[in-house]
Amino acid sequence: MRRLPLLCVFAVSSAVATPKDVRISFAAMGDVPYRPEERVRLATDLLGLPTGTAFIVHLGDIKPGTPFFRAGEYASIARILKGSTVPVFIIPGDNEWNDCSRPARAWSFWLDHFRAFEQQWTGFEDVVRQESHPANFAFVPQSVLFVVLHLVGGRVHDKAEWD
Repeated sequence: MRRLPLLCVFAVSSAVATPKDVRISFAAMGDVPYRPEERVRLATDLLGLPTGTAFIVHLGDIKPGTPFFRAGEYASIARILKGSTVPVFIIPGDNEWNDCSRPARAWSFWLDHFRAFEQQWTGFEDVVRQESHPANFAFVPQSVLFVVLHLVGGRVHDKAEWD
C-alpha cells in the first residue's frame, strides 16, 4: 500500500467551533517517520505548520511494525518532535509497541520517551490522564473538551484486556 506524503498528513487539520464561536485549529498525523529520509522531512514540516495551529496529535506508528527498535531510536524520534514550535501529543501505535517482537520492552521504551510528551511545552499542565492507561487523556483548551483514546489494532496479547 502506498502511503501519502508527509505534507498531506499535516494537511489533515480541523477547526472546532464552540457555542462562543471560539476556533481551535490543530493538526493530526500518524505513520511517520518510518525511514531516515522521513525523519528529515518531519523535522522540516514541524517548523512549517500554519500559524495558529494550537497543537498536534501524533496518532502513532513512528516506525515499521516488524523490526525491534532500540531505546535510542525512540529517543531520536522524540528529539525530532521536541523540535516542533507547536505542542505535540502522541499516542502509541501498534507498530512501536503491540506488533513489536518484544512488546513489553517496546512499551517501556515508549513510556520512557513519550509519556506526557506535551509537557515539553507550556499551557498543557491541566491534561488529565487515565491512571491505568496513561495513553488515554483529556484536556480543555478554550472551553473545548478533547478526549484522546488509545485504541490499538494489531496482535491480541491478552484477550480479557482486549475485550
